Amino acid sequence: AFATLEGIGLSADPDYAILSECFPYLAKRLLSDDSPRARGALRTLLYGTGDELNLEKLSDVATGFESYTVSTSSVASSR
Repeated sequence: AFATLEGIGLSADPDYAILSECFPYLAKRLLSDDSPRARGALRTLLYGTGDELNLEKLSDVATGFESYTVSTSSVASSR
């Protein structure tokens, strides 16, 4: 399904990336889901295969989470 959506997006915009559109939600899930699978995914995203925290990835996750929070709160306040 994602490949189809990506293809549709790319037909309209050659720079389209579905992951960029989904990342705020993914960041929210990674930060709020306490399951071992989500914790493992967050650790892999932030540390890769090493032991050093990737500060750029941490910043990306924080920005994505903030974007998700702002967009969902604006929808909630318009109700």
